Amino acid sequence: METYIHGHQESVLTIHRARNVSNSAPYLLDLLDGIESVLDVGCGPGSITKDFVDSFPHLSVVGVDQDPTVLINAKMEHSTKRVSFAVGSAYQLPCDDKSFDLVHAHQVLQHVKDPQRIVREMMRVSRQYVAFADADYEAMFWWPLNDGLSRWMEIYQQIAKANEVDPNIGRKLPELIRSMGAVQVQVSTYAFAHTTQEQCIWWGDAWSERVLTSNYAHEAIRLNLSTRQELEEISNSWKLWARAQGAIFIVTNVGVLATMT
Repeated sequence: METYIHGHQESVLTIHRARNVSNSAPYLLDLLDGIESVLDVGCGPGSITKDFVDSFPHLSVVGVDQDPTVLINAKMEHSTKRVSFAVGSAYQLPCDDKSFDLVHAHQVLQHVKDPQRIVREMMRVSRQYVAFADADYEAMFWWPLNDGLSRWMEIYQQIAKANEVDPNIGRKLPELIRSMGAVQVQVSTYAFAHTTQEQCIWWGDAWSERVLTSNYAHEAIRLNLSTRQELEEISNSWKLWARAQGAIFIVTNVGVLATMT
């Protein structure tokens, strides 16, 4: 099992729970009225999973994640007649062939060693569509420039390399799915744009905590890429950046919708 660089600590889930269909899968909005079932792969706390049905009540949605702990709260908070959750690996989905109209994964492929294998498995259980979106860390940018945030990014890239995963996979997604025989591919870009002071403080304070308490911190120290003292300095840099005049932070995402038939 791969190391999940972010982890599911509360500082991470604070951000993940804010995800919904409109901000995390906008490239699917025109599609969802015309289908009936969705499999949400790597669903985490289930906020997107549940919002599929909140936004499109005719849908039936199943969320799958390999971490049974994060699914405990997902099931308690989000399970309904049309939303359910199951423990399972994206490498071996607990689903029959061609059992969902749409198979969706958000911010999953950047965290795995073999994204082709996962896409192939998503294609297996899809009747018609597969969709996935990932950030591209090298394409992220912020203002004002901040040495601590630059060092945060450097360490993140090094952690990913050591774990043989690709944090910059977003730009490579179209080529990946086309190489696997998708009939029709639509490519979209969108951003998580933190542009107000309130948004930047929410984002910056969450990352200030994540730098110290999430798997990022554990991996940085385990791999001898950083020290506790440096991580505390980076944590403080996040707080200072978030409160700087004119602060913005843009997370660039690439979304791909592929037709199987």
